[in-house]
This record gives sequence, C-alpha cells and structure tokens, in this order.
Amino acid sequence: MREALRLHVPVPDRVWIHLVDLGLVAKVLGGEIGIAALVPEFWVALKVSGLWNKVFQDPPMLTAQQRDRAADHQAVLAILLAREATAEPAVAEFRRRVLDGRLLTVLEAVDWLSNQASTDGEPTVWIDEVIVPSGYVVRRVPQKWTVFTEPGLIISPEHPGQASSRMVVCALAGQPLVALQTRAGSVLEDLRMLGERLARQFAWSPMQATSFVLTGETPALPLIRTKNEYSRRRPGCTRIILEIDPTAPPRLVAERYRQVRRGLFSHQVKALTTKHLKLAAFAALQPAEASWGSQLQVWNRRHPKWKYNRLKNFKRDCLQAQRRLLTLGEQVRRRPSSAPIASASK
Repeated sequence: MREALRLHVPVPDRVWIHLVDLGLVAKVLGGEIGIAALVPEFWVALKVSGLWNKVFQDPPMLTAQQRDRAADHQAVLAILLAREATAEPAVAEFRRRVLDGRLLTVLEAVDWLSNQASTDGEPTVWIDEVIVPSGYVVRRVPQKWTVFTEPGLIISPEHPGQASSRMVVCALAGQPLVALQTRAGSVLEDLRMLGERLARQFAWSPMQATSFVLTGETPALPLIRTKNEYSRRRPGCTRIILEIDPTAPPRLVAERYRQVRRGLFSHQVKALTTKHLKLAAFAALQPAEASWGSQLQVWNRRHPKWKYNRLKNFKRDCLQAQRRLLTLGEQVRRRPSSAPIASASK
C-alpha cells in the first residue's frame, strides 16, 4: 500500500486496522477492488485518527525574520538555494503560465490548491508492474521515455497490473498539510512533478518544493534529516536513515542518532558478546535433522573455552541469542489493537 500511495513511511497501525475492519483489505486481496479504492478511505482515516502529522512531518520554511537575520550556514545556504531555484526556467514557466506571474500568499495557496483540484477533475489511476508476455514487442514513443506494445496489451486477469495514484503534498506555514491526488496532464500533476524535480536538485522535500513554487517562501535546510524503517516482525531489520549536511559536527550526528534510536525501542539496544554471536550462527548453520545433543558435542569440540555441560543451557543460549539478534530484545507482536476509527460515512 505504501507504494500505491507513494508514501515514504509505514502505514500507521490504527489506519491499517481500520481498513481491515472495513473489509477493504480483504476485497483488494480477493481481487474484488483495486488498491486505488483504498486511497480515499486512507486519507479520511489518517485525519480522523490524528496521525496526519506523524505521517507527514511538516518541514519548516524560513520566516521573514529568519531570512532578515540569517547569519548561520544553513539559513544563508537556504536563501541562496531559493534564489537559484527561482531562476530555474521550469519554475518561471509554471508561475507565468499558471499563476499569472505572481506569487500566492499562504491562505491564497490553500484556496488555490482546493479550487485547482476541482478544476483538474477526477484523479487518475496508474497501472504499474504489468508483465509483457512473449509475442509482444515493446516500442518507445518518439521523443519520450514512455513505451507501448505491438500488438496493444489489454490489462486483464491474465495480464494484471498494480494500481497506484500520484499525490501532490504542500507544506504551507501555519496551515495543515494539503495532500491531493492528481490527474494525468493536469496542473496539479505538473506541480507535483516540478516539486519532485526541485526536491532532488536542492535537497528539499517535495512538500517544501511545492510550497516554494506557489508562495516563493524559502525552504529551511536542517543539518540532519532522519527517517526510520521499523520492522515490526523483525526489529533487527530496522534501519535508521540519516541525511547529513557535510558541515554537521560529528558530535551532533552521534547525538541525533542516539535520540532517534532511543525513540524507536523500549529499552537500550545492546550488542551481543562474541560467544553469543557464535552460538546464534552455529545453531542456524546446523542441518535441520541434527539433534541438540549432537550439536552440543560439535560445539564443545570446536569451542572448548565456551564448553557446555548441560544440554538445556546450551539450547537456551542458542535460541535466546538468535531471538535477541532478530528482535533486539523487543516484544514482537502482531499489529496492535486500538480504538476504532470513525468511518468516512459517519
């Protein structure tokens, strides 16, 4: 579902449970509806549950006072990058063509986005991951990166694809985030693509970039951006991702990492000793038919300094070491239950 919604964070548990309770997930898995049908209910549930800001953390824009008093590396760099982006031909062209050459205030931008969504019309559903069977020739559309097949390929149960949507998200100072699905070839789709391009060029988020295009406000540049990919089933597969400005002091990087890790886990994460690491690997590499007794004999022969006299203790330590590696000591549970979320129809 993350792929269909173009999210960069996991779907919150409460929202997922709500979609399951409505029976929508089962319908998608059963082929009754496409995953795109979940999108409207997802956004409603996200807002009702109060998790909107958890999914879309509002990236700041520099205030007028911050711009006027800019004296630190990040603020001055942000101002210079905004000036560079203003000179981009695509930015000037969009503002001329769509905004009549003027910038919008924050409140004007909120109204403009809503009105433009109505003008653009019904959002488009994209079909991805379609397998081209043998007997079809893939050709490229002249002067474009898009392709087609000869003969034309019909999307069917025999040749299915994955449905997805595109979304423009705009972070406006002092306002709730605006997230709107887009229609192919529409103004909002142009804004989305421009925002993603600027984000790649200027180390912004797409949300900051779209706000910049509409209002001209300066996106802030944090020294360190963080995100995490938390694995509920196997916390040991969790990854903490830091995007670091080259001028960030190493001590600040280390402290930010500690803060993020502390917020992810319920207790201090500790590394296993060499002995327990070897126990975990040893047990995992034994043949499935090998008994614990035979494994103990092999272990004692290979590692006399860590010799076990009791089979019970050997088995316990092997399994605990493997569990600690996979879970980092976290209690692994299924998706937790939570208070129900009001349906969109209520």
